Amino acid sequence: DNITSAETLYKTVRVLCWIMTSPQNLKNGGSEDVQMGRCMEYLGVVAGDSRDAMGRSRFHCFTPQDHLNGFYPDWYYKYDAYGAKDGPGNMSDYAISFHYVDPKMMYHLEFFTYHLRPYGIITGSQDLNAKTSLKIDNPIHET
Repeated sequence: DNITSAETLYKTVRVLCWIMTSPQNLKNGGSEDVQMGRCMEYLGVVAGDSRDAMGRSRFHCFTPQDHLNGFYPDWYYKYDAYGAKDGPGNMSDYAISFHYVDPKMMYHLEFFTYHLRPYGIITGSQDLNAKTSLKIDNPIHET
């Protein structure tokens, strides 16, 4: 029956993905993110394009600071399927996630995103695929 088949598939996927991303299988410098992608590919999951209408990323694999300032490790340029671009021009105005965000930074991002309302900012629902952009003329670059 369909329920039993779905449960079996779910358990199989969980076990397979756990095996592929377990620390023992990453001893030789592998990355759990890459292994999870391989697991999904093996299962027939097709990766989609999550960029916005202007081709800017919504999901980010480094900290907000690294993406804003364009500080990427050399290996990242060969892994980005769409060609890694430095700085704020690569980030969607409607970013969804960042990696390596510690609890203190989560608190700051939550405050700036959901509580701070600078004068002149339009609140409410907006078109997520509108071809608009926040222009940042002088991003801060750390050395």
